[in-house]
Amino acid sequence: MNHNVKKAIKSNVNLPKELQPRCSWCICEKEDLCRQIEIPIKRIISQIEGKELKLLELCKKYDLEKGLCIVIHAEAMNLPEVTLPSCIVEYFGKLKMDIGFDIYVY
Repeated sequence: MNHNVKKAIKSNVNLPKELQPRCSWCICEKEDLCRQIEIPIKRIISQIEGKELKLLELCKKYDLEKGLCIVIHAEAMNLPEVTLPSCIVEYFGKLKMDIGFDIYVY
């Protein structure tokens, strides 16, 4: 895509939000044969713990959205337990983050 087209897209305020250019930043934790989904989530929390205020400031300053997307790939009979303890829901709730699930069963 040439520079003029990119510039036109970025400056078009009439584009629906889902079509506007965006950048995603991710923290990924892979867990083979994970039986409880909270194990990798707790590792993600440990990476951002203590940095919550900075995260919220940056999101406000740059009008960024926050979210936790949990992607599960599993065989039909080997899905992990998908229970989020209240401490995890509360933690991400304080950050005003949606929690979504993408589950792929093979």
